[in-house]
Amino acid sequence: MDYSGDRRQLLRIEKLPVHDGVETDFVNVSLAYWAKQTTGPLPQVTHRQQLPFQQHSRRTLRCNMVCLLLQESFRSLSCRIADSPRWQWFCQMDQLDRVKMPFKSTLQRSAD
Repeated sequence: MDYSGDRRQLLRIEKLPVHDGVETDFVNVSLAYWAKQTTGPLPQVTHRQQLPFQQHSRRTLRCNMVCLLLQESFRSLSCRIADSPRWQWFCQMDQLDRVKMPFKSTLQRSAD
C-alpha cells in the first residue's frame, strides 16, 4: 500500500473506535476485569493506577487492529511500528518524551 493510501486507511480506522465506542468499551471491560483481579471482589483501584492500564489497553487494541490489517507476524509488526511514525501515531506510541516500541513477545501476549 502506498503512503497516501496507508494514511487514509489509518485515518478512517482512527475514527471507528471513537465513533462506535468500541475502544471505550474495550478499555472499560479490560479495566473492570483488571480491577477485579488486582483487588478482589471489591475493586478499590485509584484513578492514578487506572491511567497507565487504560493507555496500555488502548495500545493493545490498536496494535491488534494493525496486526490484523497488515496480516504480519508479531516480529514483523514490532519492526514496522518502530520504523513508521504513522503506525506509532495510530498505536499511540508516539510520545515526545521517550521512544518505547513494543517487542514481539509483548504484542503476542496482548493478542492472547
